[in-house]
Amino acid sequence: MIPKIGDVLTSKSFGTVQSTVLFDGYKWPNNIQNVPADVFGNGLQAIVVPDGFLPPGKGDGNIFVLANEGQKWVNHQISTLKSGFFYHAGEWIDINGDGRKDFLTARTNAKAGSGQLVWFEHPVEGLGKLPWTEHVVTSGPDVIFDV
Repeated sequence: MIPKIGDVLTSKSFGTVQSTVLFDGYKWPNNIQNVPADVFGNGLQAIVVPDGFLPPGKGDGNIFVLANEGQKWVNHQISTLKSGFFYHAGEWIDINGDGRKDFLTARTNAKAGSGQLVWFEHPVEGLGKLPWTEHVVTSGPDVIFDV
């Protein structure tokens, strides 16, 4: 993390950049994004980290939410390990109409035709109940998809 990165970019004072490692346990993080403010609805600052990508030895992946809980960042694994599969990206969308945004993603094991579109159901307890319930929507998508 680089605090106030916008200020650093605007001032172009790169020599004074101070960074902090929030969590170093990911195998191969992909398409890291801020979690939209309306996902948890309580002002929780969070980042979603799809993990596990393709390079040799990096096949097992999961979906993580890294949340700023007070003065420390806490890593939450919302998925259950599916051996040999990894994740690249995802979308926050209320799939079942319960008012909570779920996480829709695709996973693959890099074998043709083995990909799956899956969603992780956001429970009432949010990050207090892990892992989230997994639902396979369909076979086929493996990395990139659009809602």
